[in-house]
This record gives sequence, C-alpha cells and structure tokens, in this order.
Amino acid sequence: MKPFIREATLADVHAVMADLSGVSASEVLRGKTWWQALPLTRELCKQGPVDALIWGGEPIAVLGHIPANRDPYTRFTWTRYRQAFFEHGLRTMLIARKYMKTLQLLYPGVKFDSYTNSRHPDIVRWHKLFGYEFMGEYNGQALLFRLKPLEAPAPVVEKRDTGLPTPA
Repeated sequence: MKPFIREATLADVHAVMADLSGVSASEVLRGKTWWQALPLTRELCKQGPVDALIWGGEPIAVLGHIPANRDPYTRFTWTRYRQAFFEHGLRTMLIARKYMKTLQLLYPGVKFDSYTNSRHPDIVRWHKLFGYEFMGEYNGQALLFRLKPLEAPAPVVEKRDTGLPTPA
C-alpha cells in the first residue's frame, strides 16, 4: 500500500502517542508517560487541522498547525512521530515536505513556524528537508524554524496566433 496523508482520527493520534520515536518522546513527554502528555496533544488537535501520514495501513506521524497568538499571518506547525517515520528514510521526509508545501498553497501569505526544544544532532537537517530554514533561538531555549516561501511559478503566457512567423 502506497503511503498517503489523510485527516487524522483520534485513534491515529493515540497510536502515534503510544509509540513515539525517541526524538519525539524526549521533546513531547519530558518525564511524563504518553498518557499524561496526551491532553496537550489533544488540545493542539482542537485548535487546528491535524493530518496523519499512513504507511502500510498504520499511522506513523501526525502533523498539525495552529494559529499563532495575535498574528493572523503566522501558524505554528507541530508533529508527533513513531520510529517508523525515520526508518523509512528520505521518502517520508519528502512526503512531509510536500505536505508543508501544500499547506502554503492552502494558506497563501501565511508564515509557518516550527519551534523545537530538541537538541538531537539531526534536528536542523530534518527541518531543512521539510523545507524550513533555521531562524535562531526563541526565548533562549527553543530553536525557531520557518518554512521557506514557495518559489513563484513562471507566469503562464497564452500563445496567440498572430499570423507572424515564430522566431527560431
């Protein structure tokens, strides 16, 4: 079965939270059990759209975005991953990147930011693969990333028959 993204169900969120990857667990749980950390994730689910990356019939990631406080032109992205997300390598990263580009098309003119407290050595590389650029530290502890703006597509020019010869 080909991997795909769909609107997440509560069962998807629970499945991912119950089996978080080491990187996700260190950032999300912070000494709590997944069950104790679930209310925060459920609250995020109430604040904005949440989708699930399905691989082999199982959710391997949930991806969401919520409005930023006091800024209607910024949204915060958040994610939760199972280890399987990383085990599938570059393919899942590219799916996530395409998902982020789709968000930008759905929300034109909106900035998408991601904050992380993780100090995993690959965290900057992963964000770059998703299409983010590193912006610096936020509040002295979190790392701030922002999705790079989409490159503007070349304008579509209609060809009209002018009766003149076409230059070679």
